[in-house]
Amino acid sequence: MAEENLVPKVEDKQPEAPKVPDIEVKAIAMGWRGKEQWTGSDEEFIDAAEFVRRKPLFDKIESQKNFYDRKIRDVETTLNQLAQHHAKVKEVEYNRALTDLRHAKREAIKEGDAVAALALTDQMESLYADRNAEIQQQQIEAQQLAAAQSPQVSAEFLSWVKGNEWYVKDADMNAFADGAAAAFVRHSKNAGSIITEQDVFNHVAEKVRKAYPEKFDNPNRDRPGNVTSGDRGGKAGSVKSSKTLPAEYEAIARNFERDGVMKRDEYIKQLEEIGVI
Repeated sequence: MAEENLVPKVEDKQPEAPKVPDIEVKAIAMGWRGKEQWTGSDEEFIDAAEFVRRKPLFDKIESQKNFYDRKIRDVETTLNQLAQHHAKVKEVEYNRALTDLRHAKREAIKEGDAVAALALTDQMESLYADRNAEIQQQQIEAQQLAAAQSPQVSAEFLSWVKGNEWYVKDADMNAFADGAAAAFVRHSKNAGSIITEQDVFNHVAEKVRKAYPEKFDNPNRDRPGNVTSGDRGGKAGSVKSSKTLPAEYEAIARNFERDGVMKRDEYIKQLEEIGVI
């Protein structure tokens, strides 16, 4: 027994986990992934030190990409608004031309000028035919565009839109929301974060409220009798300035000026000519 007590005990030691180099810790915090997590080709993989060195360049490229993505979305929004504006102008011009022809035909009939009345009838029929052809072409183009885009919309998204009607009513806010969602998804993917559709909705709602506080934080804005900037003199009622536009048209006017489509005054003049304002 005495000899047994003289044998030293050997303690079981757990192997220490390999220490991660500081440069890798820094790189991981910046979004770098080691080889065990890398899904690309071996040629494309770069080590932690090189990633840290290139990070400012990566950030600059991503920033420029985001900038041009926003510019493309802005231009697409403006083009859609311009197409809608032109369609509205053409509709008004068509109705005016048709009204003028009808009045002229009545006058010709009153005066017993059958030849003139027949010629005016032909012009009206030609106008009908041209208008119907335009409408059919617009419907075909709309169907082709819808088929090409074929968006897959979830029930959650439809529910969210129902509770956030500004998304379909305000083109400016719609474009901003889409951009915020795309940037959030891309950033989360680069960071390796797993997000849900609800996370995207929450992020977009927060960004939109910060960007457009006047749309949410003024409960008295639409109350009857609310004093506008044109009423500060104390007069009853509001005096509408030629430069004053409803919010919907104001957003379009800003987009048109920003993208060089037309000056704000020119847009206002066209709206006045077609009787919108």
